[in-house]
Parts: sequence; C-alpha cells; structure tokens
Amino acid sequence: MRSIRGHYIEPCGICQVARRAKWSVTDQSDSFGTDARSSQSERYRVPARRHPRPDWVRKKQIALGLRIGDLRRAADLSQDQLADRMGVERRTIQRYENAVTDPRYADLLLLANALRVHVTDLLRG
Repeated sequence: MRSIRGHYIEPCGICQVARRAKWSVTDQSDSFGTDARSSQSERYRVPARRHPRPDWVRKKQIALGLRIGDLRRAADLSQDQLADRMGVERRTIQRYENAVTDPRYADLLLLANALRVHVTDLLRG
C-alpha cells in the first residue's frame, strides 16, 4: 500500500495482514491499479475453511433450508413477503432456502416470528 506521495504505509490490524502477502502483486500493477497476472477476485480471495464440515452438518443445512421453504409456503408467503417481514433482502431468503448460507441466531428469531412458528419448529429434526 502506498500513500499519496508514494511512501509505504505500515498496515495495522488483522485485516491488513492478508494484504501484506499480496503487496508483491499489487506493487507490480500499472497506474490504473490493474495487474495482467491476476484478477481482482484472485487478489482478495477469502481463505477456505481449514477442515471441511462433516456430511451430517451439510445434510442438516439442507433440511433447514427445505423446512424454511415449506413453512413459508404453508404460511402462503412469497420470498419477497417473508423478506419484508424480516427486514432483509429476498436474496437472503433464497440463500437460506437453498442452504447456501446459514441463518444467524437473530435471523432465526426473525424467521420464526415472521412465519408465526416457534424457533424449535425451524430447528427440529
């Protein structure tokens, strides 16, 4: 990283540690901040999990997503309507139902409230 005058700025904080390893890539970039050897997504890739989750965890994630979708349809709600009740985007509901992401605890509470069920009904099974 460089300041406006071209001097190096010492990174501080844990977020900057990952960028230290990328300095060799970003320092070799042209004046527009691009590098012919690497793409933007390559430069700032999030590291993978150290250990993959067990299969039974993935099965539970899928089951939770299916349960959310079933309860939403039983309540006669669209994804947009459920998202509005929760105060999130429709994409978030899609990601929960497709088991792309896990809802956080606060989101589980909002889901249960929006669907008018108890949290244990979402997590059962």
